[in-house]
Amino acid sequence: MQSVCSRSSLLAYREYSAYSLAAAVGLLVGGRLGDVFGRKRMLLVGMAGFVALSIACAAAATPAELIVARAAQGAAGALMLPQVFGLIRDLLASRAHLEELAGNDIAAGASYRDAARRALSSPERRYLSRQAARLRAD
Repeated sequence: MQSVCSRSSLLAYREYSAYSLAAAVGLLVGGRLGDVFGRKRMLLVGMAGFVALSIACAAAATPAELIVARAAQGAAGALMLPQVFGLIRDLLASRAHLEELAGNDIAAGASYRDAARRALSSPERRYLSRQAARLRAD
C-alpha cells in the first residue's frame, strides 16, 4: 500500500471514511437480507466478498482504486456483521432454554456438593484437594 501512494493524511481519511460509511449504511440492509435469504447464505456471501475485496485492496494500483475497494469491502462487512449477531442470539437463546430445562438438576447437584463439603472435616477436604490436583496434573 505504501507503493501505491504516499499515504497522505487526506488519502488515509478518505479510505477509512469510505469503509466506515459503507459499513454503517449497509448494516440494516445486511440484516434484512439475512432475514429474507437466510443467515448462513448471507454470511458466506459476505465472507467471500470480503476476502475477494481484500485481495482487490492489496492489488490496487491507484489511490482511487483503493478507496473504491475499501468502500466495497465495508459493504461486504456490513453484510456479515448482522448475521453473526443473529447467530449468536439464536445460540444463546437455545442455551438459555436448555439451562432452564436443566435448572432443577443443576440446583440439586449444587446442594449435594455443599452438603458433602459440610460433612467432610478439614483434613479430609485437604486430602481430597491434593488427590484432585494430582489427577489434573496427570
